[in-house]
Amino acid sequence: MDHRAFLVIGAMKAGTTSLFHDLEKNRAICFPKKEPSFLTRYDVPRATAAYRELFHMAQPDQIVGEASTGYSMTPRFPGVAEKALACFGPDLKIIYLVRNPIQRALSHHYHSMSYGVAHLDPGIALREDPDFLAVSRYAMQLDPWRAVFPSAQIRVVVAEEYYASRQETIARICGFLGVPAIPVDESKKINVGEGRTVGRWNVVRRSHWYRRYIAPKIPSTIRARVSGLLLSPGPPRPRPPSVDSLEQLREVLDPDVDALTRFMGRSTAPWDLRETVRCLAERANT
Repeated sequence: MDHRAFLVIGAMKAGTTSLFHDLEKNRAICFPKKEPSFLTRYDVPRATAAYRELFHMAQPDQIVGEASTGYSMTPRFPGVAEKALACFGPDLKIIYLVRNPIQRALSHHYHSMSYGVAHLDPGIALREDPDFLAVSRYAMQLDPWRAVFPSAQIRVVVAEEYYASRQETIARICGFLGVPAIPVDESKKINVGEGRTVGRWNVVRRSHWYRRYIAPKIPSTIRARVSGLLLSPGPPRPRPPSVDSLEQLREVLDPDVDALTRFMGRSTAPWDLRETVRCLAERANT
């Protein structure tokens, strides 16, 4: 790759769409498309060719980047970090946006349920599909990337802190990428897929010909507005799982949160999962 490059590797339902829209406005960054997923769809030669096409309009002084949440979905998509090294070289920078892992898993379930591919009961769905829990194990998802790239080239961003201090967070990310920071609209929180059901427009926008030939020619703000108008509202959110189910989630996720906290060099965890369970249990009983 001729340009300096970065990847936003996820996590799904953790604010990557908002981050994409904030960064794509920076003229020092060529960030043409979200979710191309080349590293999960192709082998290294085909992914390299696809990236050359994706970034063909990048200026010599720009850094290039893409965001695909499938890049932090081990073990569903193995070998992604190794492919990234082969495509971009050892200087690649990685941004990993994470969110309260229990809340993220429940949002992931609601997203899948809205598309009719998950059980209506989140407690049952989270037991039946290991992806919901695996994607929330952030330290585990980082292990393949840490095995390939230096820790200094990996930046973990906590979604709750990003939304609370959007301008400051984007400025720090731009500093990490080595580009000037720009003002961002802190009032916008974008996720057109949250709570939407499958419809004809969704079939169109996910098709290969649309993603390859049409979407790159339409500004992302216009694409988001059209999707918001044409995708139908999703079903009501289900009640949170039982306290027992939530406690089982917490017991699995707590050690992972501790490992992530150590990697980030923090003395306290970004989230208190006991408090999360307590709040969700109260919601379930109201």
